Amino acid sequence: MQLWSVNKALTVGWLLVTAIAICSLMLFAPLFSLHNWYGWPLYITIPSGIIIPVTTLIFGLHNVAKWWIPWIYLRVADVVEFQQAAQLSGFLAYPVDAIKDEKKRSQIEARFQTYQFEDDVLVPYETVIYFRRLYQNAFFIIMACGFILSLIPFIMFPSFGPELIIPVFFGTMMFFMIYKTSDQSPQLILSNDGVSLHGTFYQWSQIGQCSIRQGKISRLTIKHNGMDVTIELDNLNIGKRGLNHLLHVYRQRYRNSVLLT
Repeated sequence: MQLWSVNKALTVGWLLVTAIAICSLMLFAPLFSLHNWYGWPLYITIPSGIIIPVTTLIFGLHNVAKWWIPWIYLRVADVVEFQQAAQLSGFLAYPVDAIKDEKKRSQIEARFQTYQFEDDVLVPYETVIYFRRLYQNAFFIIMACGFILSLIPFIMFPSFGPELIIPVFFGTMMFFMIYKTSDQSPQLILSNDGVSLHGTFYQWSQIGQCSIRQGKISRLTIKHNGMDVTIELDNLNIGKRGLNHLLHVYRQRYRNSVLLT
């Protein structure tokens, strides 16, 4: 049996959840149209148009958790990285302990107990991460387009009324992004030896925990000597899934090197 890569497993998982969500949403229109098509009273069509799609969505997501997640845990190549990446993705943050099928749960637990890391030869000894270039930043592109479009009326019909606040807002946000990403020095360096953050190097032996935390602003947090050191990720030229893969590979390489010495 050919095992799946972590990236393939997560992509298929997201496609399943997206398909379930779309199919559930597609039920709204025909259910609400029953009033016009067959003359059903509104006190039946309105609750049906809400309850049935929501129930379908919950039922579909429940079955993804019940059947697909245990199935993919047994077929993904790197089960440890998959668990980390699944928790990062959110919808797959389903604990192995919650799997009710005892046979599958014991098989999955056995995979964790006998886990052996297989190196990714495509990951170099060291990876240097910079700020994302402006043309790769969707926020900057939106602000730039908004600035240009809102400025056209003032060029054609010069005026200085309250509406001038619109191009001023877009222009301010655009130049703020230029200022924020103007630093072209390395922002994050990952290697077999450790992590360099804000110009300070931390060896893997000194790092207790290393995790990606999501919120309004995504951050990489490393725990060093009981202190949290963080860096914002949203403007860096690497995605969270790719960064998680690099962290996993570099840390496992270090652990393997320690075992060999």
